[in-house]
Amino acid sequence: AAGASTQPPYGPDWPSNGAYINQAFQKTGWNNLALAHNNFYKKNQVTTDNSVWLVPPGNWSANMYGDGVPAMPFIPWEIDETGFMVWNLVSYYDATGDRAYLEEFYPTIKLATDFLADWRDPETGLQKPGHEVDNPVRTQTVFGAATTALALKNAARAAEILGRDEDMLVWTVRYEELKKAILENIYNPEKKCFVQPPFDSPDSNCDFNGLYVLWPTELILYDDPRADRKSVV
Repeated sequence: AAGASTQPPYGPDWPSNGAYINQAFQKTGWNNLALAHNNFYKKNQVTTDNSVWLVPPGNWSANMYGDGVPAMPFIPWEIDETGFMVWNLVSYYDATGDRAYLEEFYPTIKLATDFLADWRDPETGLQKPGHEVDNPVRTQTVFGAATTALALKNAARAAEILGRDEDMLVWTVRYEELKKAILENIYNPEKKCFVQPPFDSPDSNCDFNGLYVLWPTELILYDDPRADRKSVV
């Protein structure tokens, strides 16, 4: 799903790319294809009963063949992909209003979101380091932070719709904490840009991409001074 190429590593299904592909399906009326895609993700989420080496329960393999077999084991899972997947699963409800769908997929959403809520750096309030955007080294950047926030916000909304008040409260509180941590640890007010934490490191610079804070996360709005092109690109 990453591209037209059938050659690894682009031929397999990457959940992050799949989430965007589903947005296109839903915008153009191909909800049946988005649903089929989501059923694939529900079936292949890692759980205690459906384990995959080095992938924590609640997540997905970084990329998969059509039968769910991991396609690139040297990056076993990616935290940003899990965040994108929660957003994707909730977005199908937004496109269709299908409450029965949301009820059916809620356990999948909850398992992923509970993992992300618990994957917390106690020192900063950010997410703990994890694999992000094709990096075999675990990092702690705006990519994982923003997509974790994206998941928490959307999952809390799904919980509210279904009357799961306890989940909604836990995820909302964690979302607000993470949002604050992102703006405190990843936005450098002196350089006026989003950087890789810690932003006071001499290695941090404004080449670091922070576009995720605008969309789809919407941690800041386009008229926010921190959304200046030099800040986010």
